[in-house]
Amino acid sequence: MKVQIVASDGAWQHSCEIIDISETGAKLWFSNLLEMAEIEEFLLLLSSNGAAGVRAYRRCKVRWRMSNEMGVEFLPKELPPISRHSSGSLR
Repeated sequence: MKVQIVASDGAWQHSCEIIDISETGAKLWFSNLLEMAEIEEFLLLLSSNGAAGVRAYRRCKVRWRMSNEMGVEFLPKELPPISRHSSGSLR
């Protein structure tokens, strides 16, 4: 399955393929894993547009690299920050 990985801040994006996937992680294949040498965490985009235009993604942490393959662990999705009024009360 061809997918995209994206920096958490959107600064970069790379294509890859999912070789294997489970509840806790995935094995990914890259045409050039050398470009990914410094990357430790990223978002794995599983669909470009899901229900109601929401993208399906998983936060990932790199656990291993070998040849053109990378093993990643799925991390919990971060919750959006809570908005506060200037008075400090919750909206």
